[in-house]
Amino acid sequence: MARDSQIKFLKQSFRDLVETLFVTRQISRKQRLTFEKVTRTPSQLRTLAVGLFGPDREIAIPGWGKLVLLSLKGPGTSRFNLLVWEGVNKYQRTKMRTCLVGHRFSKDIEKRFRWNLRHLFGLFGVKEDYSGFDGAAVNIIDDLRDKIRKYDFCLFDNRETTKPSKPNVYIEAGMAFALRKPFIFCHYQGEVWPSNFSNIFYVSYQNDRELFQKLYTSLPFFLRNKVKK
Repeated sequence: MARDSQIKFLKQSFRDLVETLFVTRQISRKQRLTFEKVTRTPSQLRTLAVGLFGPDREIAIPGWGKLVLLSLKGPGTSRFNLLVWEGVNKYQRTKMRTCLVGHRFSKDIEKRFRWNLRHLFGLFGVKEDYSGFDGAAVNIIDDLRDKIRKYDFCLFDNRETTKPSKPNVYIEAGMAFALRKPFIFCHYQGEVWPSNFSNIFYVSYQNDRELFQKLYTSLPFFLRNKVKK
């Protein structure tokens, strides 16, 4: 049986999800109005909650696809839920795309970031690889250029790049910019944002939950408008 706290969470999350799908042109106005009725029907909300908080953490909606409740990792042993739509549309699963990811996290942040990103990218048919770029290596510029060229797009994150100074992510982003390779720059608000990186497609965030909520919202637009078909 669904708990009241689960119903409350699901009601707000489903409302936010439908709004996101409509704004990113993944559903029509008619579909939006149909789905919004769910949040006003307690029996339907409870049915969704039983499936989403059950062992499979998903529930099929005939003619629409299915809702999935991702369990993502936060600091320490904490978890947070992210409600997503795994539907069949022209923005999801039409073609496997590849992404080069650059970051310089501590091991704790790296493990949960990669866990969360795998779940998210799986929804959009994106296969990620990690750069492992070493600024002290020989022929670094040629190696980096050749590597970036192989991928459809890149994603960089500047968390933990200033204390101590680890500027490699900015070098990678600069190379992607020079090559006109589409990329998303995830800007952790505790870090400095370079003034010469203005007009870049970036996601500003304060914590893990906000980062992956914003990435889920941004990816359909980015893949549709920035990445080559």
